[in-house]
Amino acid sequence: MGIKKNTVFLLSLFLVVFNVSGKGGKSEIDKKISEAYAHFQYEEFTEAIRLYTELYEKDSTNAEYAYRIGVSYIHSNHNEKALSYLLAAKNAGYVPEGKHIIEWDEAHRKYYSLDLDFNLGRAYHLHHQFQDALKCYSDVEDKI
Repeated sequence: MGIKKNTVFLLSLFLVVFNVSGKGGKSEIDKKISEAYAHFQYEEFTEAIRLYTELYEKDSTNAEYAYRIGVSYIHSNHNEKALSYLLAAKNAGYVPEGKHIIEWDEAHRKYYSLDLDFNLGRAYHLHHQFQDALKCYSDVEDKI
């Protein structure tokens, strides 16, 4: 990890700790969520997996945790574990916030995310489930 990345991460953690020690404070769960989010954003996927998995074990209905665990597994070369988490997020109707197009799908009356379907396609691809991967990639391509 580069010096700049280290400095930004340490500053983020300092701010989280400083805010926690202030008025009211945060719960242990809130602290863990903040820390997991920081690791995910700074692409420290091994640590993000550890923290989000702990959170997911306490709340297995949280599709955001499932999505972030799945993406982290893909990026940390533990591809075999990514698919089940991404499918859980997809089946829960999760729409990740982010930089990619999210639009309303009138036919299915739901939001559509390129991020989730692209990562799901990657997970299928890495599992050698090529027909399912092609369907996800085609869905993404159709929306671009």
